[in-house]
Amino acid sequence: MNMEKKYDIVIIGSGLAGLVCGAILAKEGKRVCIVEKNEQIGGSLQTFKRDGVTFDTGVHYIGGLEKGHNLFQIFQYLGIMDRLELVKMDEEGFDVVLFGDDNDEYPYGMGYENFERILGNKFPEEKEAIHRYCEEMKRICNNFPMYYLRTQGTYQDNSVFTTGVRDFIAGITSNKKLQQVLAGTNLLYAGIADKTPMYIHALVVNSYIESAMKCKQGGDQIAKLIARVIKENGGDILRKQKAVHLEVTDGVAKSLMLESGERIRAETFISNIPPQQTLELTDSHAIRQVFRNRIKNLDNSISVFVIYATLKPGTFQHRNRNYYYFDEQDVWRCHDYTEQTWPYTYAFFECVPQHQNEYAEAVTIMAYMKFDEVKEWADTHNTTLHKNERGESYEAFKSEKRKNY
Repeated sequence: MNMEKKYDIVIIGSGLAGLVCGAILAKEGKRVCIVEKNEQIGGSLQTFKRDGVTFDTGVHYIGGLEKGHNLFQIFQYLGIMDRLELVKMDEEGFDVVLFGDDNDEYPYGMGYENFERILGNKFPEEKEAIHRYCEEMKRICNNFPMYYLRTQGTYQDNSVFTTGVRDFIAGITSNKKLQQVLAGTNLLYAGIADKTPMYIHALVVNSYIESAMKCKQGGDQIAKLIARVIKENGGDILRKQKAVHLEVTDGVAKSLMLESGERIRAETFISNIPPQQTLELTDSHAIRQVFRNRIKNLDNSISVFVIYATLKPGTFQHRNRNYYYFDEQDVWRCHDYTEQTWPYTYAFFECVPQHQNEYAEAVTIMAYMKFDEVKEWADTHNTTLHKNERGESYEAFKSEKRKNY
């Protein structure tokens, strides 16, 4: 039986962007509905538990949450900031870059003053270059009005869209090691030396330098709190409801059909799912085929292989830091690994201890992985809603990868 509901706004997907968008619109008086195909909302904010430990699937730490910073202002407006359980990371080095052929550590200090001081002690002859790097980072971010929630303004420097991050940093300093250290957290944005523009690096890394924190009870608390805001303002969140077709009439989206057979009507539809999946929802001629082909042929970024490990009590001292490791001093060759060199790089994140602060209770280790390595299981799914084991070959694949860590 077909059922219909009517909203002002329907948002497809409940990732952080979709939830924040929905909460803002709901607070502004719009009747909002968010449609999520999974049981758990939040996208990369989702968590799971093993052996009593909460693991984050995507948001291992968050930047910009100190008072006055960009994400703080958004969460404060939504009314959730004071309800978040956060732990501030080590101000003397929240991120640390390591190289296998170098016994030294290269920490990122929190706050630009700390950042300059700490790296300046490591590279005393490069203090001027480090200061210039920091000023450029702030200048680039200031070029994006919405980054600091300004409603007016335009991009003042278009070169940040065309200059690659490696070339930009090389223009700051000729010191090869410092260049590597400044780009040492590129796993955060899957950076490619001659392809990733500088503004991506700046927008991501700046927020962490300003303030880096971890969620004590996992990142899903953010999703739950924002969902509460949406519901308190008259909105709905439909879980376990997959969007299958967007009806478009005369170039205007009119309704969304769900896999359950339910139809939802709205004045406006917003997609918080990948562009390719969005276009698959409708065959409307309002979207030109040349545009469809362009989106379809866009390259996806490289993915990751992740190990979630609980630790024996009292074995690993809690450091309240993240580590980015490279076998050699070339942070840009991470995508070009071979079976023999994998993992050339990895990121190491501690979970926030729940019972004490002296020893870590669990860690997450993340290394790049190409899709081709798991292509044979591309059409399989194994979720809490749809149980489907991938077979012995998949278990053998995971076991072999674990040995190489």
